[in-house]
Amino acid sequence: MKILLLSPHVDDVELMCAGSICKWISKGYEIHVLCFSCAQENNYGFEMKSEWALAMETLGVRHRTLIVLIARMFPDYSQTICETLL
Repeated sequence: MKILLLSPHVDDVELMCAGSICKWISKGYEIHVLCFSCAQENNYGFEMKSEWALAMETLGVRHRTLIVLIARMFPDYSQTICETLL
């Protein structure tokens, strides 16, 4: 089974779904995480990207994609988000 988790920000999936992710991976499920924002509008963007990658690696998520969009402007990126999901 494949599971796609959509995360508006880099810490959302890790904080809310870590237990489920571990359970699904132990059952052999293929987990994909698509994240849309990493706080690029502040000085912590690079650090948050690195921490996100480490968290995904620690959880065992091999299929992960980070699209750098400005979180407060998601409505402006609706077409980009839809195209990414297709």
